[in-house]
Order: sequence, then C-alpha cells, then structure tokens
Amino acid sequence: MRPHPREIPLDENVTSSILNFLRSLKHEVLTLKELQKRGVLNSQVAKLAIENEAIIVTFDEDYLELKRDIQQEFRVIYIYMHKINPLLARTLLQKHLDYCLERLQLPGKVIITENACDFKEPLEK
Repeated sequence: MRPHPREIPLDENVTSSILNFLRSLKHEVLTLKELQKRGVLNSQVAKLAIENEAIIVTFDEDYLELKRDIQQEFRVIYIYMHKINPLLARTLLQKHLDYCLERLQLPGKVIITENACDFKEPLEK
C-alpha cells in the first residue's frame, strides 16, 4: 500500500523526469523555482521543508552534512550518482519510493544508490 501523497520540494539539481514522476503519483511537488527560492542556502531549504513537514529530494550530498539541529528535524531523499543520469535516477526513485516515504514519516535521510537504499536516523544532539 502506497503511503499518502506528500509535499516534496525538489532541490535545484533534480531533473524534470523526477518532477513529472512524483506529480503523476499526486504528490505535491514544488521546485525551488516555483517557490521563488532559487539560489538559497541548503539550510534554508531544509528549514522550509521542516516547517511544512516535507521531504526534500536532491542529488546534493551537502544535505547530508547540515547542522545537527537541522538534521534532527528534516527529511531528505538523497540520490547518489557520480554523473547524474535522469532516466536511471527516476528508475531508482520509482523502485524505492514506497520505502522512502514509509521511513521518512519521521526525520532522517534515505540514501539511494544504484545498489542500495539505506535509511539513516538523525545524528544525536
């Protein structure tokens, strides 16, 4: 059973194929451009997501290194790719989305690679 649709802000580096895929599943997906937040700091995007209990989708590893107080509260799906391949990224997210949404009902991060999908709890304060 698919968890209910979520609000999902997409980082600036996320491709339109992922945007379209998530919208096809009726998730409320917003780009930083649509939110008029292009160029803002990752910590500000994370705080926006926290305020809205939203899940960030990104290819930017920097989201995994935010300050502990932010990590305690935010939810992120990080898709690791050495070189971004939009079709593969969409396929990986499609394969692991239910797991991601289930695990990210609480704060934490899900890291998707070609070979794995792992949940990491927030760092201790």
